[in-house]
This record gives sequence, C-alpha cells and structure tokens, in this order.
Amino acid sequence: MKKVGRLRLSELEGRMDTLTKAEQHEYLGGNNTWRINGGYLYEVEGGTLFCGDNGKFVWFPGISVSSDWVTGGAAYQYGGTIHVDEDWSNFDINDFAHEYGHYLQQKDKGYWSYILNVAIPSMYTAGSDPGNHSTYWYEQDATQRGEHVLYDQGYYY
Repeated sequence: MKKVGRLRLSELEGRMDTLTKAEQHEYLGGNNTWRINGGYLYEVEGGTLFCGDNGKFVWFPGISVSSDWVTGGAAYQYGGTIHVDEDWSNFDINDFAHEYGHYLQQKDKGYWSYILNVAIPSMYTAGSDPGNHSTYWYEQDATQRGEHVLYDQGYYY
C-alpha cells in the first residue's frame, strides 16, 4: 500500500506550471489536475487529493472528478465521481467535501436506496426549491459527513 505524504506548497509550485484561466478551463476534467477556488484537486490512484493554497491537504479516498453531464453552476456525486460544472468559479473545498458526503451516503445506504432516498429527492429540490435545497435532511447530512472528513484531517483550524 502506498503512503500519502505531505508536500509543501512551495515544493508543489516548483513542480507545476501556473495556468491561465483559459488554460484551466481547457484542462478541467483532463490531465487528472483540477483547479478549484482555494487549491487544486489531483486525481490519483485510489481517490482525489486536495492541495490548498493555504498549504493544507485533504485526502478523499474512492472518488474521482469529472465535468461531464453537469449543468451550469451545479455539482453532484454519482457512482464514485463528483461532477462539477467547469464554469462554477467559486466551487471550493467545502463544496467538494459536501459532494463527497453524498458519496459516503451512497456507500452507507447502498446504490438503490441512495438513488431513491437521496439522489432523486436532491435533484428535485435543487430544481423546485433552490432557496431551501440545503435545508433538507439529505443535504445537511452530506454537509456534515464532508465536514467530518475535513475536520478529521485537520483542514479546519
């Protein structure tokens, strides 16, 4: 089993070229590197690693990232992939962790129970009641699960 180690942000910057906004959009969903607000997501074997501009890191095992099959300003988790609209400029680690919380729900509930009791109601309320979407139990539960991942890895102070 490979061990995930820490890499200083200055070391990471020395290994990477800085992309323009246009180049970021060109590479979004490709080359296994994603720029989000506040850091980078790296899709690696076994999951996705977030490296924050603040020097903090968070490991999200079992998940990949895509910009396929997503509408403007939206994100969702389906089958171990977090789909993010590449034009959602303020999508950040908290949004990613929330979607990861949905992945954890799917793992806990099983595929069909997740689809019927979380995914379908979530899609419905996102379209029919966007102002209150985050107040539904399945959204609050996903947020709490994602926050636990961030807290457990020391992302929050």
